[in-house]
Amino acid sequence: MAREHDTPTCHRRRLLLGAAGLSALAGCSRTNNESPGTKTTGPNETSNTNNNRGGNAERSSSDSGAEFEINDPSVNVDRPDIAESILVGEPVEIQFEITNNGDEAGSESVQLLVDELVQATRDVELEPSESVEISFTYEFDQEGDRELSINHVPVGQVTVVESLDHGRLVGAQYYSWYYGDEGWAGQNNPVENEGWLSDIAHSPLLGAYDSRDVEIINQHMKWSLEHGINWWRLNNGAPDTRIDRIIRNVVFDADLADQMNFTILFGFAPSQQNENGKYDFNDPEIRSNLVSRFQHWEDTKVGHDSYLHIDNRPTMYFWDANIYTGDISGAFAEAKAAVDVDPYIMSGVSYTRQPAIQRHQIEPFDAVLDYNSISTDEEYMERFHELTVANQRRWAMAADALDIDFIPSISPGRDASVSQGNNSRVPPVERDLGSFENQCTTLRKFGARGMAMVTSFNEWMENTQIEPSEEDGKAYLNSVTDNLAEPDWGEPEFSYQSILITFDRAISLEDGQPRSFLTSEIHLQSDTGEFIEDVGSLDEELVYLSGCNGRTEREGVMLRFFGPRRGEQAQTTLLTEFDEEIEGMVLRGIPFEDGIEVSVSIDGDELGSTTLHGGFGQGIQNYRIS
Repeated sequence: MAREHDTPTCHRRRLLLGAAGLSALAGCSRTNNESPGTKTTGPNETSNTNNNRGGNAERSSSDSGAEFEINDPSVNVDRPDIAESILVGEPVEIQFEITNNGDEAGSESVQLLVDELVQATRDVELEPSESVEISFTYEFDQEGDRELSINHVPVGQVTVVESLDHGRLVGAQYYSWYYGDEGWAGQNNPVENEGWLSDIAHSPLLGAYDSRDVEIINQHMKWSLEHGINWWRLNNGAPDTRIDRIIRNVVFDADLADQMNFTILFGFAPSQQNENGKYDFNDPEIRSNLVSRFQHWEDTKVGHDSYLHIDNRPTMYFWDANIYTGDISGAFAEAKAAVDVDPYIMSGVSYTRQPAIQRHQIEPFDAVLDYNSISTDEEYMERFHELTVANQRRWAMAADALDIDFIPSISPGRDASVSQGNNSRVPPVERDLGSFENQCTTLRKFGARGMAMVTSFNEWMENTQIEPSEEDGKAYLNSVTDNLAEPDWGEPEFSYQSILITFDRAISLEDGQPRSFLTSEIHLQSDTGEFIEDVGSLDEELVYLSGCNGRTEREGVMLRFFGPRRGEQAQTTLLTEFDEEIEGMVLRGIPFEDGIEVSVSIDGDELGSTTLHGGFGQGIQNYRIS
């Protein structure tokens, strides 16, 4: 199959004979061409004439005086030969040479047999001493150890395996930005003879591979499918860039692409951020860029047979949505109006931050999916493997309350110190297989529509990869098989109560943000017990759904701002898993003005109200509501 590449690539047709899972039978002799099986419609056959080539197989003669021999049979796949098996549906090529060593011209019927059943036939006419190379392309339709032969001359045994069929969408972030000795897309000066390997901490089994080589893509798809990964989230880059062309002309055209599902990841260039490090959707240039991305995506990606649709809607993922600001809803509505499809859009919120702080990055979208749930906070990253599970459980509750889809984000760890050096603002997290397994088994049950995403398959620069390496082998892929690639993920185990705190007014501050109360603790009281929330700490258990701003420190205590953001009512909504009937509540903190009235309801039932006396001059106080 001809494939267009960004630059010419030398295809290495890999001989599988003798590899693990395939028995080599060399020097086989040709026998008669009778077939005990039923002839079926065969695959495509090709041939190239090559005169005067000799052979070493035993000969047989036809009645005409022609004498034919079959030499050098081989079985090949269009990927590296380190594979231990072949996937159902993966094309294999059976190649051999046939020579007429007789003194007269003659014809020969050549048959490909699988398990002694004829699968394809072609007739060959050869002059004396003439040779021809013949290849059959075949796709196995069932698993098992399958015997291949040409006219009953054994070629070898192939171990065929099925893609794992588990009825779930198990995804992995996939990058096609590797260019062998030329480095990777973000690398300025690759080390000579090392390419992009000089920018990474671990060593891929495939070496410094080139994403423009379809053999590499085939191998990655094979590894993914046999371990239960059936969904790739693809980093696209800008329209008509090298990465974009690789996706369209190599990834989408790979041998196993029809067994995969694809979603495109979108993001904006850092140069488009404003002075606050945000992407402002009031900026006409940002809005125009968004429209053009939608249009290019519709024209070049949506129509692929394996492009993932949810509810008949093609999927998109905006990984940097957590730093969007301005008229986000209006900009996305404008972009949607510019295409003829209704996209299902996933928002790249940050699971390390409370949902209330990101409501504007949630509301225009259909699902939430953090890229990798990391933070620049050193204490958080030291506890990453613990806190990422707790935070995502919290977000699953928020998504349930907001009626949007939650997709877990699973990662083995992260360390960009080799590729970014001192420029990496994110503290490293050591890779941990046990934590990875725990994330898989704990978080999978929260995945809406049976979806979960691993970051990443091959982001070697941040050391998040699960692709086989010299250091880890296939340990992380095997963990995906054991812990994600199964039909029974269980059901979410949480239930929650909704707490609505209403203030009679909010005070406008110098930054333009109206706020009512600065909160350090929340006490939920029942007849038999009490739950205490350390507001602003890394161990927050409550879900802050709306009416909550960022954190600040005062008097050595971490606090959060309660009350409205711009354009909202003077209310704060919380979710709690406290499973007892709430009889009372204590707000500990500082009101922004003396005399603010506050009332509280639990799941719509009024709990009580009180007046918040005091202010910043009187420090932190307790206010009980019952």
